[in-house]
Amino acid sequence: MLRLGWDPATLAAVYAIEAVLSIPLAGAKALFAARPPPEDREAGVISVTDAPLSSKRGALRPVSWLPPVHLRNVPFAAAVCGAAAWIALVVGVAFSQAFDVPALLGRPAVLASALALVAGEAIDVARDYVGRRRYAETSPYAVVETPARRAFFLVFALFALPPLDATGGGIAVLAAFVAVKLFVEWSAFRATHGDGDSDGGRIGGWLAGPTDSPDQPEPIEVPAVEPDSRVPVHRRTAVATAVLKTLTGVAPIYATGFFVVWIA
Repeated sequence: MLRLGWDPATLAAVYAIEAVLSIPLAGAKALFAARPPPEDREAGVISVTDAPLSSKRGALRPVSWLPPVHLRNVPFAAAVCGAAAWIALVVGVAFSQAFDVPALLGRPAVLASALALVAGEAIDVARDYVGRRRYAETSPYAVVETPARRAFFLVFALFALPPLDATGGGIAVLAAFVAVKLFVEWSAFRATHGDGDSDGGRIGGWLAGPTDSPDQPEPIEVPAVEPDSRVPVHRRTAVATAVLKTLTGVAPIYATGFFVVWIA
């Protein structure tokens, strides 16, 4: 980049887009994770402690060429939407201090890089996650928590953008991005490939994400005979209850938070 005179803003935007896109992509992968989520999730960035579906059993298989979608994974896939929105908002605000964000996102190189990231992740999911059945060895919490922690770490590093841009311009900003990304990848690699005496330290272990994936719960014992009668759920009542809980419980939390950030 220094030798050929490439624009540092473009490459910095690619790093930021990768961090933001990794979260919703992880949410899509989490739908197929076969292991149940651990009960202890208090120290995580993604929190779905009160989600009623997180302890449910059962799965659906929309198409034959994909693994089944477990109902308990839906809250984790939904939770990343809010996390991705918040991180994208913070990244956009931080970037606006150093770059022209609308013009930057309209550059063909940035758009092509974003499409390449999505395509690369899709190929990796098809070949490794689904093809080699990695989904059978992990939980939805582990899938979404690791990229969320790395993006959360990046957000803290972004607070240094304005002084870096004032002192060194786009070169300094890009150098900071590269340094943060190298530290994240190196520490996570040491944490996951260390031999016990040489791990990635406390920060490296945190960035590597949770590694515990509980075993499948014991099957419920049910009688072998058919039940005497079946009582189906009233679909309209269930939909009305879900909409009411969303409007009175979830929506005000997100609306208030985004309103406060918009005012600030």
